[in-house]
Amino acid sequence: MGHLIVIATGRSIYSANKVMETLNVEGYILSLNGAVILKYNQPVLFSKALPSESLKIMLEMGRKCRAKVSLNTMEKNYQVDFGEHYNAAIQEYKVGQTPFYMINHERGLEVISTEAVLKIGCMHKDPNVLKIMQQELEQIGLKAVASDVHYMEMMADGVSKGKALKKLAEHLNINKADIIAFGDQENDLTMFEAAGTSFAMGNAAESIKKQASRTTGTNNQSGVGQAILRMLHEAETQT
Repeated sequence: MGHLIVIATGRSIYSANKVMETLNVEGYILSLNGAVILKYNQPVLFSKALPSESLKIMLEMGRKCRAKVSLNTMEKNYQVDFGEHYNAAIQEYKVGQTPFYMINHERGLEVISTEAVLKIGCMHKDPNVLKIMQQELEQIGLKAVASDVHYMEMMADGVSKGKALKKLAEHLNINKADIIAFGDQENDLTMFEAAGTSFAMGNAAESIKKQASRTTGTNNQSGVGQAILRMLHEAETQT
């Protein structure tokens, strides 16, 4: 019907491409929480990497807290596991799972020094540890956002899903009133601000729902599909 589909995700370009492939639609991708903007199967329109000093701070914090640290570049995804394997804490996600290279601390420092890292994340089985890490980062002027109960991530200064969405809207000359966004985590809040209509998923925390203009079903109930069908029906009844 002429509407544009955008996958806005904290996940890698590889993962987002797999989702687009599964959906069998053309559209745009805001990957790694907005650190990369591109049209599906087209060259990158925008990207911004983290400074090495910020990366070193986060990596060292992950080491001290015995967390699993992920480093995302344009082409590769690395993991440095400083503690146990927390696979049971990872949200199940079958479509487009991203392959990771498991590396040690020394190799992690080398990646930070020689490659453009667009996002760094920390996973821990105790959410309170992540909250403490977030607070410590804020005290030194760095911002990390939660993208799951057991996961937080940091991008370059000024990078967020919301800012990427605004950039894309300006590039395509689309008004804020014509943008509809869906989300369920802290990293989606800036996107809610950039959209004319925002939907919080039924599985989102109450704090997230309060920031959205509407709510829909949970992820397991095809909440996004429910809302889209409902809006299309509303549009039909108004014409």
